Amino acid sequence: MVRTIEEWLKLPEIELPKLFSSKEKGSIFMVHKVGFYISNFQECNQNEIEPPIVFEKSCPLPTIVIKFNKKKELCRLPLGLAKWAETCLAITHATKKSPFPNKVEMGILNDRPYAEILLIMQIVKPSAKCFLV
Repeated sequence: MVRTIEEWLKLPEIELPKLFSSKEKGSIFMVHKVGFYISNFQECNQNEIEPPIVFEKSCPLPTIVIKFNKKKELCRLPLGLAKWAETCLAITHATKKSPFPNKVEMGILNDRPYAEILLIMQIVKPSAKCFLV
């Protein structure tokens, strides 16, 4: 669990491959959760973070839980995927079902990060503690 912006900054950030064509494939991750650490806007400015989402003077910083070598790890999601994470959470709240765990392809194409859910492995009911980290 992340409690400070310093802890968020220390999380490992997933590396996304740069693709030169839409025919290439990005990296495939087994994603278990996406969420946000909610910082205040002043802390983001002090740390030179320009969030793509600002909500009432707060600065939501995206996180992702990925399975690496049979172990789940909390990581920083690149800021360019914050709106994707927000969409995932909106869908979860609207449907009362989470698309995770699931395989997600991620990469950078045309200088923009992307994420695409590949396969709905199971639909699970969300728990409140899953989404704010």
